[in-house]
Amino acid sequence: MIKKTVVYLPLVIIPLIDQLSKFFISYFLEMKNIGPLEFQYHLNQNFLLGSFESLPLFTKSVVSCSIFLVLFSLVIYIQLLLIPRVFLLRLSLNSYFAAMFSNCLDKILHLGVKDFVTFDGHIIFNLADSIQWIALPLVVYSFFKYSAEIWTPNCLRRSFFLGVRSQMTIVWTFSILVLINLIVVSIFNYSFLTYIGLSLNERFKYLGTLSVFILALSFVSFVFTVLYSQRIVGPLVSLLSYVKKNKNFNQNYKIRKGDPLVELEEIASLIRKEGNDS
Repeated sequence: MIKKTVVYLPLVIIPLIDQLSKFFISYFLEMKNIGPLEFQYHLNQNFLLGSFESLPLFTKSVVSCSIFLVLFSLVIYIQLLLIPRVFLLRLSLNSYFAAMFSNCLDKILHLGVKDFVTFDGHIIFNLADSIQWIALPLVVYSFFKYSAEIWTPNCLRRSFFLGVRSQMTIVWTFSILVLINLIVVSIFNYSFLTYIGLSLNERFKYLGTLSVFILALSFVSFVFTVLYSQRIVGPLVSLLSYVKKNKNFNQNYKIRKGDPLVELEEIASLIRKEGNDS
């Protein structure tokens, strides 16, 4: 129970501590140098290592939020697929996401990330950056450490498509619905910008930037439905495998923890009872 709680603590603690450290930047600036570390306020409005400096500020913010949306979704999807025992992997993933979220929050609120720690006068970063540098190697290490537990030799979940026809019906239905809604919102925004008198050139710039977010959200919805539909179809596939393999029905059928359709366990018990009585 304690481990389950600790795994999710970084999602709250890391953004809180990072935002507090950025709030009290003035205090840090008054401190003396600590070895090669110095304190100097800098609002980083670019991407990693100052890249894409020539992009408009609005575009940078939207692209940053889009990247954050995709990475956040991938972290959630990986968590959905993971078994509870991979503690270090879950902890490092949540820590990496929490630090990334805190920096993204800066992009939304201040149109730039507040950096204030410089290393030897060359590299400038903040607390969230340093946590990401620590967490990412731990994520990579954990994938190797827990590889045997994540994908066991007999695991049917190695494939993302357990029932292609059923899953793709869910995937395309949900993805198309999301895309239609995004297009409608874009048309509404374009009409609103026209109404307030924005020039045609500015409207096209806005729609061009918005298309980045639309592509990111469409990708997220597609991946989400592929992975979540596996959790829906998976129990049906495992029940079919149970019926085929256990002709004497001497074993209980259990749904994988966290999967939907737990009612299948009751159906399996009825099949087992009927099979044993016949």
